[in-house]
Amino acid sequence: MQELLQDGLSRARGVLTAPVDPGSRLYWPYLVTFVLLGTLSWALYARRSGRGPLRWLFDRRIWGHPSALVDYQIWAFNRFVSPVAMISSAVSAAAVATWLALALGGVATGWSGLNWTGYTTVVFTVAFFVVNDFGGFLNHWLHHRIPWLWPFHAVHHSAEVMTPFTLYRKHPFYDLSKHALRTGINGVFQGLVLFAFQGPADMVVLLGLNAAYSVFQLAGGNLRHSHAWLHWGPVLGRLFISPAQHQVHHSLQEQHRDTNFGTALALWDWLFGTLYLPSGHEELEFGLPEGQLHPDLGQVLWRPVVDAWRALRGR
Repeated sequence: MQELLQDGLSRARGVLTAPVDPGSRLYWPYLVTFVLLGTLSWALYARRSGRGPLRWLFDRRIWGHPSALVDYQIWAFNRFVSPVAMISSAVSAAAVATWLALALGGVATGWSGLNWTGYTTVVFTVAFFVVNDFGGFLNHWLHHRIPWLWPFHAVHHSAEVMTPFTLYRKHPFYDLSKHALRTGINGVFQGLVLFAFQGPADMVVLLGLNAAYSVFQLAGGNLRHSHAWLHWGPVLGRLFISPAQHQVHHSLQEQHRDTNFGTALALWDWLFGTLYLPSGHEELEFGLPEGQLHPDLGQVLWRPVVDAWRALRGR
C-alpha cells in the first residue's frame, strides 16, 4: 500500500515539474518552440484565416472538441491509474542487457573486452538512438499490420482533432507492447555492447541520447499532433519525419493510409516503402473511416479488448 502511495505521489510530482523536466513534452522550451514554429506555420498557410497566430494555434474549437476532451481523460488515466508504468519499471532493457552480457561472458571466458574511446562512444550513442527509433517504428508497423493488434492502436487514430495531448491517446496495452518490444531490442543491443566493451559509457551515452531527444522536440515534436503544417522538404523528409508527415499518417484520405510510421527517422519508411512525402501543403481530415469508435474513456479501454478478441477468433 505504501509503495502504491509513493508511486502516486511521484506521478503527481511529475505533472507539477513537467515544465522544468527535459524528458517531458511539457518542458517549457518545447512549448516555446511549439508556439514559434506554430506561428511560422500560420504565417505560411493560415494568415488569411482572419485570426491571429495564437487564436489560430489554440483554437477553442479544436482544444475543446469532444475528441480532445477524451485525450485529456486518457492522459490522466494513463498518468495516475494505468499499471503499465509499474510493469515497465520492473522489466527494463538494462536487466536484459546484463543477463545477455553475463551469458556471453560465461561462454567466451577468455574475452577481456575492448576499451572505450571518444570515437566508439559517439558511434554507440548514434547507433543506440537508431536502434531505439527502429523499435518504435517496428511496433507501430506491427500494430497496423496484425489484425488483433490494430484495435489497440485504433484508439490513437480515432482522434478527430489533434493537440499535443493526442500523443497520449493510447490504450495501455499499446504502451505495454511498445515497451516490451523496445526492451527486447534495446536490451539485446546494449547487452552485446556491454559484453564487447566490458562496461558501458553510461553518462556520456545518456547525455547524447537526451540531446538527440531534445533536438527532436525543439524541431517541432509537439507540432506532430496539431493542425499546424510544417514539412522539411524532399531531402530532409527522407531522413526525418516532419510534423506534416506524421499528420499525414493520421489522415483519412486513402493515399495517406499506412504511411509514415517512423518516430524521428523517416529512413525506415523509405526502406520499407511506406514513406509519403507531401509535395506541398495538404488539407487533412483526421479520424477513423468507420467513425468515432471511442467517444469516452470506457470505450477507449474496453472496446479494443473486445475487437481484438473477435479478430483473434476470426469474426
